Amino acid sequence: MMNKIRVLLMTDEVYATSRNYAADLSAKIKEHPESFDWFYAFANGSPFEDTAFEIDDFDVLIPSSKEDFDAMLTTALNLYNAAKGLPKHILGDVRFWAWLSFTKLYKFILATSAATVEGIVTFWLPKGTSARRSFMLQPAGQYFYMADLAKGEAKEPESAYVRYLLENQQLYINMVYRNFIDIPNIAKNIVRATMEYESSNAVKVPTRKIRKLLKLISEIGSVRLMDAIPEEELYVMISERLESAMAEADADEGSGDSSPADE
Repeated sequence: MMNKIRVLLMTDEVYATSRNYAADLSAKIKEHPESFDWFYAFANGSPFEDTAFEIDDFDVLIPSSKEDFDAMLTTALNLYNAAKGLPKHILGDVRFWAWLSFTKLYKFILATSAATVEGIVTFWLPKGTSARRSFMLQPAGQYFYMADLAKGEAKEPESAYVRYLLENQQLYINMVYRNFIDIPNIAKNIVRATMEYESSNAVKVPTRKIRKLLKLISEIGSVRLMDAIPEEELYVMISERLESAMAEADADEGSGDSSPADE
């Protein structure tokens, strides 16, 4: 029988303290990249609170570099399969992802991102603790949600799509900033259309074109309910809009489009 892990949440008090002392926290993380044991002393011994839930223990592969996408993919899928049965109020609580970040995924995250002061308050421990963007961009949460978005309405994520999101994080980030990303099959078919366009045309779709594509997709929702569109029809519509975005001259894309997305 697989071992179980008791699900914990970082306490509100420790969460707030860690944000207030982000510089000290960042220094401690850099000083102790191999173990999170120091965090218990930093939090006066009780950084986490109990919940009524458990998840299966899962293997974490430590990436050898920021380009070790094999290790990232395996860990993302392992994390997803372990946590996918948790209720939404847990998965949507950044304190859950903070607990995983400082325990199970500590070395994994440090192998893929730097623990800067700005990174601590923006991503590790963001201010909007229950906002969708907060937990979907959190260093641990993003791996789970990359797998979840690559699933669509299917039972399991498609590993090729998860890997593509890992290798193209700007695509993932820009999708997170769109409300329609909560609709099953939207993200999956954006990834599918982008991958197939790049393969067919031997080109890389740049971030500015992804932003244009997402704006064009948003327009679908103004005239039709996107969640009612059959998957293949949705894929065709997204592909057509990607073709349009790629063919459109860059001159009409103003400097204001440098931020992730406008909702």
